[in-house]
Amino acid sequence: MMRLSILIPTYNRADNVKDQLSFINSLPDLPDVELEIVVGDNSDNSKTEDYIRTNNFNNVKYYRNENNIGYGRNVLKCYKSATGDYLWLLGDKNYFDVNNYRNIVGLLHEKHDAVLIADKIGIIQKELFNDVDILVKDFGFRFSNLNCSILSRDCKTILENCLKYADLNFSHVAVILEYLCSLNHISVIWYQANIFKLRNSQTAYWRNNVFQVFAHDWFYTIMALPSKISVSSKLICMRGQDTRYHIFSPYTILKSRILNTRHYSIKDLKNNREYIELTSFTTYWKSLIAIFIPVGLMRLLFQMCKILGFKKVL
Repeated sequence: MMRLSILIPTYNRADNVKDQLSFINSLPDLPDVELEIVVGDNSDNSKTEDYIRTNNFNNVKYYRNENNIGYGRNVLKCYKSATGDYLWLLGDKNYFDVNNYRNIVGLLHEKHDAVLIADKIGIIQKELFNDVDILVKDFGFRFSNLNCSILSRDCKTILENCLKYADLNFSHVAVILEYLCSLNHISVIWYQANIFKLRNSQTAYWRNNVFQVFAHDWFYTIMALPSKISVSSKLICMRGQDTRYHIFSPYTILKSRILNTRHYSIKDLKNNREYIELTSFTTYWKSLIAIFIPVGLMRLLFQMCKILGFKKVL
């Protein structure tokens, strides 16, 4: 019998947790799998706690922090609290195609050190990695769902090493790579699964702090990884996300400002200027110009393009 712990760190998202628990408990019963659900609650209200206590779930291990200890420390605490053979950091926003559940469990029975899940079309469906340095080279580009990873319970041995990442918004990445670096040999499966989003009851922190998170925090997370990973691989990894998502490109900034999906501030850009060109292929000045252009003017130009028949402007 394999025990699978599903980790749900959360903050003021009681509705999301309710939907997530309902989804997990609707998964097909497999004779060789026992599910444990760990909910780590950073909330400043009791809504999540009240729901869990009222329903008295047999397979849920719940704790509520006295104070908000931050996302990173809450993730690490979830890992520490879990007792499974494999620990699946799923979060409170993501769920997956039920048809993939049996496939994922099947991969875990193959005794890999980790199963990393990607959710974008175009990535090979299943690929095995045995070299952590090669894995890191592809990590930034491939890891589209950073918080959907499944690790062997042995990862708990390196959690103390990950405290230095706790304030960098990528502690979940640090746990994966610190653990894999601690092994003499690795067996990691990168698996493509359909990941869907649950409704989000609040704006994600990174949407208002794009340069802080994806330039500063991403840079320090990757560069702080063990020396077992070469500097060249770390640099490729850091720019991998930009290769795929172009987070700092003028086009992305302009599009996000028109659609009001992210907030790019000049202050955030200036505070993290030195990290922009290390984590992307965009220059500071291009990003600055894209932020300076008035939103009203951009929307006017957008409307004019639509009138003139340019159907796909954004």
